[in-house]
Amino acid sequence: MYEGFWGLNLQPGKTYSQAVEASFRVSNASLGKKLVNDKRASLLVTVEDKSFVLCSLTPKVIEQQGLDVTFTEGEEVTFEVIGDNQIDLVGNYLAEFPEEDEGDDEDEDDDYFGQGLLMDEDDEDDDEYDIEDLDSEQEDGIGHDGTLKGRIVEVAEPAGSESTVGKAKKEAKKESKSSEKQEKQEKQEKQEKQKPKKHKAEEPEQQPKQSKKAKTQQPQNQQEAPANASRSLPNGLTIQDKKVGSGPACKKGNKVSVYYVGKLQKNGKQFDACSKGKPFSFVLGANQVIRGWESGIMGMQKGGERRLVIPPALAYGKRGAPPDIPPNSTLVFDVRLVDF
Repeated sequence: MYEGFWGLNLQPGKTYSQAVEASFRVSNASLGKKLVNDKRASLLVTVEDKSFVLCSLTPKVIEQQGLDVTFTEGEEVTFEVIGDNQIDLVGNYLAEFPEEDEGDDEDEDDDYFGQGLLMDEDDEDDDEYDIEDLDSEQEDGIGHDGTLKGRIVEVAEPAGSESTVGKAKKEAKKESKSSEKQEKQEKQEKQEKQKPKKHKAEEPEQQPKQSKKAKTQQPQNQQEAPANASRSLPNGLTIQDKKVGSGPACKKGNKVSVYYVGKLQKNGKQFDACSKGKPFSFVLGANQVIRGWESGIMGMQKGGERRLVIPPALAYGKRGAPPDIPPNSTLVFDVRLVDF
């Protein structure tokens, strides 16, 4: 808020000093009515023994300049002109605002924080989730297909449409009918199994021989497929399982321990290895390793061996990791999961 006019005519060769008793603001500087010559005149101000040029004015070029400089009560201020032409300053005094009652603010703050905005102690852990909590919430909440599961929701039906309760009853009837059909089919199958007892004695022994061949062929195929399995993920990572481990698969949040050997795909040069002594350990999903490892080791079982072909975008990118890993390098890691 501005209050009262302030002005000053500065004559060349003179200084104007004062101790500010009432705060004021300088808003404009202009050349005076009478010009001695066409040379530049500068406005110099000194505050607390420090001098500054606020502006420079030249006839027929720049004859006035807007300012926004405030001088407060108690400051020692000196104005003077450097040059031969007069400079006029204008501005205004600043009104003083009354001090507010601090007691009223304290009462308002107490009322504000008393309206239930502070966090309850029982709710401190509401924002902490682990993977199992998120999975359970997904099972009870919104499914992958966008449908609601495990919750009762009231939905406003448009006029003339069938209510959700009626639809639910019809679906329940359909499910009961399908279950009855399944029970009838199971009974028929049991009855048919009990009837052909006479034919079993008359059948030749060719069927057991054929089943033995089939049994011997199936395990061989099951062992070879995982050992040679190779798949590529959408992010460009290639995974090849050399040996499938046993037990549960590791997942995000597990601390895994591995042995590994890292090589450059371009020339097969080994740049890193940990194959003896204490295995290398890290937490899956905690961004402690390159992204190719995060995706590639996920799902391995204890004792499993896996080859990871990692593109530059999931490794060290355009910069590489000099001097061992050049820029834009595709890396090959042979990894064995010791434990997690």
